[in-house]
Amino acid sequence: MGSPHDNEAEATQPTPRLPTAIGAPLSSNSRWGRMGFLTLLGVIAALLIFLPPPLRDIILRPCTFHSLVGLPCAMCGGTRALFAILHGDFVYAWSLNPAAVLLIAATAIVCTIVFIEVAVGRRVCPYIAPRIRTAFGIGFCIALVAWTVFHAWSACVHHNEDLVDFHHPVVRWLTKQ
Repeated sequence: MGSPHDNEAEATQPTPRLPTAIGAPLSSNSRWGRMGFLTLLGVIAALLIFLPPPLRDIILRPCTFHSLVGLPCAMCGGTRALFAILHGDFVYAWSLNPAAVLLIAATAIVCTIVFIEVAVGRRVCPYIAPRIRTAFGIGFCIALVAWTVFHAWSACVHHNEDLVDFHHPVVRWLTKQ
């Protein structure tokens, strides 16, 4: 058993900070990983901005989901929306796919936070508990499925031939044409 002074000494010692707390320094590996992430996104953005259309079309392949079923997926129009945003045409990007524009905006916010963390060498956002991340992931998946259904339904109802292949057998069966 220890003396009463041992308990006082333990009580006066500062609690160690978690390595994931706001203001905690980033490890060298974490900084390099984040710099690599930002560099990769920068290269992709530069390719989308500066590549001439024939080369860009080789890289940007058609949507596999759309090719299989003739209907738009949740992100159909997302690549064109990103391209429009990179060229400053936000209204056209929104008309292509509002969900993609919101996802691009969220990605831009995350990239800004990562850039700030790399620049200052410290965390600027709090650690998110695994339960919250799991709940967010499940909610995101449900929202993605709901958006896919709404996006396809809306494109069919409005006869948007840019998004729906009305000659595809699945679409003809769904729309009874």
